[in-house]
Amino acid sequence: MATKTEKAALMKEFRERAEQSQLMVIAEYKGLSVEKLTALRRELRTKGGEFSIYKNTLARISSQNVSCKVLEKDFKGPVGVLFVRENPTGALKTLVEYAKENPGFSIRAGVFEGQRLDVLALGNLSRVPDRATLYAQLLGLLSGPLAKTTQGLNQILQKLAYGLSEYSKTKGS
Repeated sequence: MATKTEKAALMKEFRERAEQSQLMVIAEYKGLSVEKLTALRRELRTKGGEFSIYKNTLARISSQNVSCKVLEKDFKGPVGVLFVRENPTGALKTLVEYAKENPGFSIRAGVFEGQRLDVLALGNLSRVPDRATLYAQLLGLLSGPLAKTTQGLNQILQKLAYGLSEYSKTKGS
């Protein structure tokens, strides 16, 4: 059993993570082995997320004065919390795929920028491309018309050069 100072430190850690996170997700991990949870944590860490397990009572009390207060009722049973500071879609996509592959793992709810999201909304959010993909798509959209304009201008210059070349041949003969 943890002492009061240890509990206070855990509550402070939870609050700090919650305040710094763009996305928080509560997931039930019933029946999963330690190895599977460790593998999930490693994979989420590469995507910018942290999956932690807290005592439900401490998590409920810690969530009182932060944006995750709307998740207070979801801290029941064996649950873990995903905290994501940046690029929430990458870590969320990993968590949703993991939930599909492992029947003992289920997502309950989440908070994204202060709003509570249910499982369906989290699934929809996970389908949004991450920031790098969106930048690449935007760059492709912007560079396409520029490339076509450049090609068009180049063709005009080529036709002009060809026309002048033919004209000089006819003048020279």
